[in-house]
Amino acid sequence: MIINNVVTTGPPLSVPSHLSFAQYAIDKLRENSKDGDAVAVINGDTNQQITFKQILQETVNIATGLTRLGVKRGDVVALCSENRDEFMPTALAVPKLLFASELALQRHLATFKSQSSIEKIIQLNGKVAASGILEYKSVGVPTNTNEYEPVEVEGWKDVAYILYSSGTTGLPKGVMLSHLNVLYSAASFEIENPLQNVVLLTIVPWYHAYGLMSTINYILIKRKLVYLNGFNPVKYLTSIQEYKVSYNISVPPIVVFLAKAPIVEKFDLSSINIIWCGAAPLSAETIAGALKRMKNCKGIFQAYGMTETSLTATKDIDDDKTARKPGSAGYPLNGVKAKVAPAAVESVVLEHPGVAECGVVGAPDEAVGELATAFVVKKPGATVTEKELLEFTASRLSSVSRLYGGIIFIDEIPKNPSGKILRRALKQRLLDRQKSKL
Repeated sequence: MIINNVVTTGPPLSVPSHLSFAQYAIDKLRENSKDGDAVAVINGDTNQQITFKQILQETVNIATGLTRLGVKRGDVVALCSENRDEFMPTALAVPKLLFASELALQRHLATFKSQSSIEKIIQLNGKVAASGILEYKSVGVPTNTNEYEPVEVEGWKDVAYILYSSGTTGLPKGVMLSHLNVLYSAASFEIENPLQNVVLLTIVPWYHAYGLMSTINYILIKRKLVYLNGFNPVKYLTSIQEYKVSYNISVPPIVVFLAKAPIVEKFDLSSINIIWCGAAPLSAETIAGALKRMKNCKGIFQAYGMTETSLTATKDIDDDKTARKPGSAGYPLNGVKAKVAPAAVESVVLEHPGVAECGVVGAPDEAVGELATAFVVKKPGATVTEKELLEFTASRLSSVSRLYGGIIFIDEIPKNPSGKILRRALKQRLLDRQKSKL
């Protein structure tokens, strides 16, 4: 459905607004631990294997230890670390947690403390950056996992995670995600990942939303996950080959590596079934190049999101029924609205050599809400037709952005004194045109 240039998909997911993500995580870990020694996480750098049961135990130990240190509901605990074995239990133990890399801690410690009212800072390696910072090994208190209960929160209001931006254009900015935000992300993962016997590989940093949310959610839905602390070509390819990785959580530079690096040919990547890619756009050409080298890979799928959306807002769809466009970031998730900017469509129309000016508005339509319609001024002497322009733009626009309302040729695009297109005038002209046909 498209209304006022906004694409809307199905209804949003439903999760109880009072729930705590910490309680959800503990319940899931208890359920996953019933198998005893089922492996949850493998450290690809050390080959260390960690079970769901161990993650559960470490999680409740850390949570209990922080409570005894005086941490209570509303307090902020900062976790400063790269990807490592102790990261996930800590991330699941605290009802309000701020994430940063170890390097960010060293650079911006004063900023973190001043902006976030941090109660405690936990550093997971032994190199304590400043006085007052807790070492991981000193925090945990042995606790019965069956008796432990997380602190109660108001899911729709209380903050679960604070994830910092990179700080490339200024000081790092903390994005606050509520327990409800994180629960929505978890609920979508459970629905969208029905396959059980999969092994995932990720190298994405866990102190950013992409790495954190994907890793936590895959653990909670009981998928085996292999991780690396950064990209090393040999370790990366060896992990895929040795652990028969079927799902790959990736970023564009890694897919470019898979498409072009000669070393890739020396490893058996036949186990890879799907690659998910985010963080930056990935071209259709790169996708095609990588798929040629992974014969059993059914697709390289992309998603678009940001920290504020608690991971994804749009996502390519992994099924045989949905039309796909290689290089696309997919469709809006249920409950998400994506605005189709007229300027984005206009820029494509203006690429045609016969077009001088263009203005795009939505024509009301009972079936889908609106149909994108272009008002076009031809260049002097140009003979371009509507059919020609529709064919030209169709190959360059996504399915939801195409000019299904057609093209109307006019002598002049109405503008205000500053040169901006008067879209309301174009819209009225379109409505008058529709009425005249009744």
